[in-house]
Amino acid sequence: MPNEPFIEELWGVARGLFMPDHPWFKGIVEHRWTREQIVLGEIQHYLRVRTNPIFFGYIVTNVASERNYALMDIVMENFMEELGGEKTHVDIMLQMLDEAGISREQADKADPAPGTLAAIEMIRSGCQNRSA
Repeated sequence: MPNEPFIEELWGVARGLFMPDHPWFKGIVEHRWTREQIVLGEIQHYLRVRTNPIFFGYIVTNVASERNYALMDIVMENFMEELGGEKTHVDIMLQMLDEAGISREQADKADPAPGTLAAIEMIRSGCQNRSA
């Protein structure tokens, strides 16, 4: 199957990432960020995450048009993990923001930081133009 080596490579990268070493999480654990900084960072996270349904729409469309049935199962599994179930990623983000006193409307009006805009555009472009 042509997708198998690529999928294994991606899993290898994912397994190699130790999230506690990520600068954001490490800063939280080590109490380097103030509450306000964490809230601002999570607003940026929300601004990116709220676009995930768009990204998955592009991916599903591309996989279906390519008739890439082997990849479709993986895409649907990720789709359901991200957007299905009792709470979606956006629901969790909104719950965190609500605890900080930030409404969805306030978060939606926030200005994306340059890095957030770049991440959204990079992910959008990759998902719109490729199935994987």
